Amino acid sequence: MKKCKECKELKPVTEYWKMAKAADGLQYSCKPCCLALRKKYATPSYKKQQYLKNTYGISTEEYELMFQRQGSRCAICHIEASETSRGLFVDHCHESDIVRELLCLHCNTALGHFKDNPELMREGAEYVEKWAQR
Repeated sequence: MKKCKECKELKPVTEYWKMAKAADGLQYSCKPCCLALRKKYATPSYKKQQYLKNTYGISTEEYELMFQRQGSRCAICHIEASETSRGLFVDHCHESDIVRELLCLHCNTALGHFKDNPELMREGAEYVEKWAQR
């Protein structure tokens, strides 16, 4: 008999899958609890929640609040999130890790290519304007 870490029930060892690195050679949770956990962790909402928390230190609620504040639009080009193929991305400073705003894929990638350097972006804008006049 073994007590499940999740449901806290005492169950026969046949109710546990094998796990070589465990001291007793069995999973910590019973088979039904393992299946429930796999299902939970496989949901898109859970994955998004974990991604936002681990990568940017924000919750899904904070993301949704930013999304609403911006009117569901990119902070730079103002394209509607529903008009993009992948929605809006969290933009952040790579040096300080401070979350800034939500951007479409193109604007977020552009900032990255310009290395978040305002002077380089201004030079890029001048270059495009120079060639637009021709």
